[in-house]
This record gives sequence, C-alpha cells and structure tokens, in this order.
Amino acid sequence: MKISKDLPQFEGKRALISVTGRQEARFFLANDGEIEELESFKFDKPEDSKRAGHNMIKGSKGVYRSGPTPEFKNQRIIAELESHLKGSLKAILNRNKIDTICLTVPDYLKNDVKKTFPKDSVKKMKPILLGDYCHFHPFDILKKIVSQTREPVVLVSESASRILSKSKTKK
Repeated sequence: MKISKDLPQFEGKRALISVTGRQEARFFLANDGEIEELESFKFDKPEDSKRAGHNMIKGSKGVYRSGPTPEFKNQRIIAELESHLKGSLKAILNRNKIDTICLTVPDYLKNDVKKTFPKDSVKKMKPILLGDYCHFHPFDILKKIVSQTREPVVLVSESASRILSKSKTKK
C-alpha cells in the first residue's frame, strides 16, 4: 500500500520494520513510498504439565507456600519467540536486501529480540521503539518511529525565552 505523504517515504532505501510483541511479530518492507507486510506469526502460550515448574517452600512447621513457578513459563515463551524470530528473519534477510532496520519491541524483550538478529543486521538498526505495537496499523507505527527520531521543537514566546535565559544564568 502507498505510504501517506506526511510519513517517511524511504526513497532509495529498503527498510525492514520489525514489530514484535510477547507472542507475535509482524515484518514490513518499506521502499519508495510503499509498505507491504512480508511475514507475521503468532503462537499460543505453552501448556503446563502437572508438575513442571512446581515449587514448594517447606519449613519446620510444614509447607509455607506451593504452586507453579511462572518464571519457567515466561522463559519458554521467550525461547519460542526467539526461535520463531530467527527463522523468520533468516528467510526475510535472505530474500531481500535491507538498508535500514526499524525495531519495535516491548522494553523487557529488547535484549532478547536484539540478539536474534544477525550481527551485520544489528549495525543497520536505527530507531528502536519500545512498546507493543503489534495491533497497530503500519502508518501509526511509522508515525511513532518518526516522532521518536525527531527532536522535540519547543515553541516559546520571546518574553518567556528571556525569563528562561535569566533563570539559567542565575544558577
């Protein structure tokens, strides 16, 4: 689909936009004013077996606490996400020549997702947008990336700028 005029057009560049969530990911290719979804995947939470990850804390007067340990489930989810990402990224990077990679990922998964990319691709990563944007429209994702990469412009009236500059010099 055509990219709106007020968004980056990626003219002369092929940009891979990787949108990753906890259990899903979408990959877009933006090039010369167009964006298309290359691939996506989603997987279900892994099933717990009866005793897998069961935790009992015992003391002199019996059992204080027992129950499943959620860390094991989270580790399995992250491991499954990494394996899906590695397979998808390998296929996408082999099929397409990519100049820039824009990554959106939740903060707690940033390091795990980043290490699934090949080392030569990590150098091509420009903006890393923190958050889960898997269910957003591609144009909304581009707007978020643009707003993060641009420095905020502060519009201040002349009198306000004088007051601010006086307060800075007094310190």
